[in-house]
Amino acid sequence: MISDAVYAFAERMQFKLDKNKDKECDVMNPHGMGRKWGHCSDAYLLDRILDEFHELRQAIVSGNVEEIMNEAADVGNFAMMIHDNYRKESDSE
Repeated sequence: MISDAVYAFAERMQFKLDKNKDKECDVMNPHGMGRKWGHCSDAYLLDRILDEFHELRQAIVSGNVEEIMNEAADVGNFAMMIHDNYRKESDSE
């Protein structure tokens, strides 16, 4: 069974993915085919986690609860992208 905390976090992650689905990004969307991450390198995704980590830290300092939850979800989304890339690789073996 999925815990309430994991479910709430996943909902916030999906909210952030949906919110950013049309955002322009040559790395995440090199061929105009939607927000895809399968071709993104681990280094790129890790750099994005670090960027989002710093934004999360700033949100915590500011004390804005909504911003804290959104930035935590952004960190989680980039970690999920790495997980998903390796899951797909593992599934194809």
